[in-house]
Amino acid sequence: MGKIAIVTDSVSDIPDDIIKLYDIYVVPLTVDIDGIYYKDGIDIKKRRILRFDKFWEDAKYFTSITY
Repeated sequence: MGKIAIVTDSVSDIPDDIIKLYDIYVVPLTVDIDGIYYKDGIDIKKRRILRFDKFWEDAKYFTSITY
C-alpha cells in the first residue's frame, strides 16, 4: 500500500503546530488584487489582504486566476 499525505490549501488556516504535528502539506492560494498575483502566506499575509479590503474599497479581488 502506498503512502498517504494530508494536503490542504492555505485558506484552511490550520495552526502551524498542527501542520507540523501531522506533516500536512499546505498549497498556497493565489490571490489577485488589481491584476497583481500573490501566493497566500508566501508573497502576502492575510493581515495585508484585510488591509487592502479596508482601505481600497474599489480594488478588485479574486482568489483564482482569471483569463
